Amino acid sequence: MGRGGPVVSLNPTHDPDHGLNSDARVTAFVARQKEWAAAMAAARDILLAQGLTETIKWGQPCYTEGGNIAILGGFKTGLRLAFFKGALLDDPLLLSPGENSRAGRYLNFLTAADVETAAPRIRQLIAQARRLEAEGARIDPAEAPDWPEELAHICDEDPDYAEAFRALTPGRQRYWIIHFSEAKQVKTRLTRITKSRDRVMAGRGVND
Repeated sequence: MGRGGPVVSLNPTHDPDHGLNSDARVTAFVARQKEWAAAMAAARDILLAQGLTETIKWGQPCYTEGGNIAILGGFKTGLRLAFFKGALLDDPLLLSPGENSRAGRYLNFLTAADVETAAPRIRQLIAQARRLEAEGARIDPAEAPDWPEELAHICDEDPDYAEAFRALTPGRQRYWIIHFSEAKQVKTRLTRITKSRDRVMAGRGVND
């Protein structure tokens, strides 16, 4: 105990081996990884060293400071370190998850050595992301796409679904509409909308 009293962790479930801002659930998560475990551990160390608070969101290690800053995820193509407001970061070489992504951008790694090589760049991106969050920077939502006729019909027939869908954030609505509209056949669009019901009623998006 120091002069100012005991040091209190910002995260009650922290892992003593990884610092006060860590989360023991992430330690277990990394241990369960196979192909990208080493790269994830290296990226985690860098994120924690910058003072971000670690937690689990959307089933993945997430790093916050006032708001969501970055998230780690393993994909077939490698480990992704994604920044929630990456589109606002000053790094034109960041990758985009897809043509419909308005905000998120990411770095992709195959090995821990790749992560270590990119450490200065990662630290710069974290500093930018923290500053944007502190300033309350926001990404203007794109103009909402047109609802497919099938969605409008189901909303007319199912008022509870309609209310839940309209209560979603604009971003979640947008991605659901894109998901529905990408199907070329009416039958497939209807199936997608029907299958979305439980998730929409729970306030969840396509990727939540």
